[in-house]
Amino acid sequence: MHPSSDDLYDEVERALKRGDRARLRALYEELANIGEMEGFLWLGDVYARGDGVPVDLDKAELLFNQAAALGSSEAVFQMASVWLDRGEPHRYFLAIQEATNKGVLVAQYYLGLCYKRGRGTEIDTSRAEELIRDAAERGLIRAKTYFARKRILRIYNPFGFAYGLVTMLLVILEGLSITLINPKDERLR
Repeated sequence: MHPSSDDLYDEVERALKRGDRARLRALYEELANIGEMEGFLWLGDVYARGDGVPVDLDKAELLFNQAAALGSSEAVFQMASVWLDRGEPHRYFLAIQEATNKGVLVAQYYLGLCYKRGRGTEIDTSRAEELIRDAAERGLIRAKTYFARKRILRIYNPFGFAYGLVTMLLVILEGLSITLINPKDERLR
């Protein structure tokens, strides 16, 4: 008898707590073999990062596409890293844009950075600021620190510098409080 998907997810939690990476890979494979979206997603991440296996971007792409076909917006976001690692900035931009459209909050921040740096698209600093500001307003800690850092770096303006330092401290405290309540909260990404 094969374990149920609930049993496999419970075992994933136990393996995560133990830090047993080899067991995690085996569990991800089992979940993918029974068609579980998270199995495809997690296993794709293993191959994209080379976590205990050689980096295999083709396999990661296949797994992320399978997860995306099952409705994973996270898989669309993770696929962007594959395009970036392959040196395909326009495809990276398109994947980040799609993930943003699917509601992945951290993707919105990275889309803003694409516009700021011209990664896969034309530079558009006003669009970049708009996207990052919206992500900050929606609570993304990374986006909030982006604006605090910008203020801190304006050392010629002592009030802006001080405001940036206070803002950074408040963002750090907010991040810590979110971490204590829910370390998997999407605002921490």
